[in-house]
Amino acid sequence: MRHVWPPPNTDSSSSEFIDTGKLPVIAPQNDVLWQSIDAFDFNDPDADLSFTARLAREIGWKPDYASRMVEEYKRFFYLAIRASHEVTPSDAVDQAWHLHLTYSQNYWDKFCKDVLEMPLRHGATKGGKPEAEKYWEQYHRTLDSYQELSGESPPVDIWPSPRDRFVDVSAIRRVNAAQNWVIRKPTIQQFPLGSIGRGHCAGHCWPLGGAVRRGVLADV
Repeated sequence: MRHVWPPPNTDSSSSEFIDTGKLPVIAPQNDVLWQSIDAFDFNDPDADLSFTARLAREIGWKPDYASRMVEEYKRFFYLAIRASHEVTPSDAVDQAWHLHLTYSQNYWDKFCKDVLEMPLRHGATKGGKPEAEKYWEQYHRTLDSYQELSGESPPVDIWPSPRDRFVDVSAIRRVNAAQNWVIRKPTIQQFPLGSIGRGHCAGHCWPLGGAVRRGVLADV
């Protein structure tokens, strides 16, 4: 299986993705930038807790998802340089970026200086409707450029649609799971139509594997 990725500003007239069993990588003769990004190891071999393991621990991701995230993080930086517009990461990719910035020497002196050969600064929104519209459009263009350059759609569990990317952004909180329970809110789809507001779960309901009764969780 081959995917066409024609990176702009390269000497090669065409380039190809090679299927290696993981995320596709660019054939090394086609783009030195991608070769350098793909080869960069974010994990310190002398550290007891690697970058990928810390990413999984702090965000609550499974190790395999965190590993995939690192690969998508690399792709994001490739887009940031090769796309002809400003780019906006998905929330998940942004979490990897936030963590990488705390490794300041690795980020600025090694990754930006030696690999990207340019500084890439993390911007923050100023708030308000114009900023929301700007980042919505930038994210939409980022998804389009991802597909244009790779020949494949970005994975939706890492790169959701613009609507899903921004709909709950103001509700995101950092939570200490040792001190707080995190319980997923029920959705309308979890209950029969017409049950809400007619005595069936009109009060407090918690879908935790027990039988839901009004305001009561009964184990079964």
